[in-house]
Amino acid sequence: MTILLLHLGAHKTATTATQVMLREYAKFSGSTGVGIIIDPREILDGNDNGFVRTADFSQHLKALFEKSINSGAHTVIYSYEGNFGRPFHPRIKGSIYPQAEAGIDRIYHAAKGLFESVFVFFSIRRPSELIESYYPQLVKEGHCLTFDQFMRWIFITELTWTPLVTLMAERFEERNVHIRDYSVFRQPQDFRNHLEIPLQHSPSKRNVSYGKEQIELALSALPHLKTAQQKYELRKFIISSMPSKSSVQHLNDVEKDSVDRFFEADLLFISGKVRVEEPEA
Repeated sequence: MTILLLHLGAHKTATTATQVMLREYAKFSGSTGVGIIIDPREILDGNDNGFVRTADFSQHLKALFEKSINSGAHTVIYSYEGNFGRPFHPRIKGSIYPQAEAGIDRIYHAAKGLFESVFVFFSIRRPSELIESYYPQLVKEGHCLTFDQFMRWIFITELTWTPLVTLMAERFEERNVHIRDYSVFRQPQDFRNHLEIPLQHSPSKRNVSYGKEQIELALSALPHLKTAQQKYELRKFIISSMPSKSSVQHLNDVEKDSVDRFFEADLLFISGKVRVEEPEA
């Protein structure tokens, strides 16, 4: 039977770079017995590059799994950032991905009975880092809100990874869930090394977020834009005409400690439930 590797990348943990690597690998993996699914709307197996929209995510994903298996794949890699919806929620406290259960169940039911083993690889970040990195991405996508408005929009206390990791462990067995601390591991190099993917160079492409000047320009222009196309053109202009900036620091140390207060407990709990990867000496 075939093995399934689930790269369930959280937002802002270099998931885009990992998927670029997998797309490159897919170009020459057609005869290696590796099927690669990077998005529920498409399948990349070296020969096929179909694009399908469907209302039934689970059934469609199951069909993609079966297609890879029927093509002779001994290993199927599935990597999709949108499995759990958006992080944070204006009306739900606690879990960083409060709507993740439905996404995990869809994957579980799609994979059930098809694979000998299912392994999960997932990176987590300190909540304060995720918040500061995710906010510029929202502005880049066309949301017109200041950081203060964003912080009032979400619940910043009691943010924890534990509910999500617990769900993964329940569905896919604790021993098969591999958690990485993003501050220690950097995708995609670690993921590539684990899979022994023979690429000569690491991909340089990444999902660039806005810096301070880019955010200011976007917030001044967005109220005057009405259509998605106009917002896209603004994003294209900002990215092409302004140099990339490093991440913007919005939170002070006290605020970071408040937001991150459950993170060490998260790591302690998670390490008792699943495998938390540690760097080699």
